[in-house]
Amino acid sequence: MDNDGEFLTASSLRSQRHHMNHNALNDQQIDSLIADALGITHPHFSPCNNINDAWPIIEKYNLALIPGHENQGWIAIAFPGILSKTKQTIELAGSQVIESNPLRAAMIALLRAQTVLQLDV
Repeated sequence: MDNDGEFLTASSLRSQRHHMNHNALNDQQIDSLIADALGITHPHFSPCNNINDAWPIIEKYNLALIPGHENQGWIAIAFPGILSKTKQTIELAGSQVIESNPLRAAMIALLRAQTVLQLDV
């Protein structure tokens, strides 16, 4: 359901892709957007919750997953690149997402990168 109380359908999600807060979507909506972007039609496709669905995507698009500091969730980075590096810190570039579910974080990072970079994934 969106902020106006309207239910979000797969087609309305696709049309709003460039203006959405991916973190506000539920897992099924994210799964649908990923499936649509990748042309996947499998009815039980669930990359937010199934490692067998998510891992090929994580591997293909070089998505980075990093455990958060002090159990603060997972950091997912799409198209990671190192901006600067010192002995104490590494500054990373890319679409970054923090979520408690690492698979969900990775899928959101990919969707954000797709939106920002206007990628055809």
